Amino acid sequence: FNWEKFKVKRRCTKEHRDGLIYLVGVYMEHLSNILTAEEYETHPLYSFTSSYFQERASEVCPNDDERRNIVLDLCYGDNNVKTCKDFCWVIISDMLLREKGLLRDE
Repeated sequence: FNWEKFKVKRRCTKEHRDGLIYLVGVYMEHLSNILTAEEYETHPLYSFTSSYFQERASEVCPNDDERRNIVLDLCYGDNNVKTCKDFCWVIISDMLLREKGLLRDE
């Protein structure tokens, strides 16, 4: 997965980066409370919690491009937390899929 090709030219603020780092921690804590990662995706609350974290991420960092860059760096960059790749796909998968024409706006 070449995550760098999904980044865009956009300057990221420390405030937004710190807010998303905190949100990753909250997400990881939440994930650890719901069985295993595999069971989480089939858990009845998965859709609700995914929407919740997407909304929180949008509040922390309102700009889609900036949010995308920060999340990709946090989840795939040199200092990534290996277990948080799911956070990336929960938060920005719609953006990435829509950009590649694999998801349409409803």
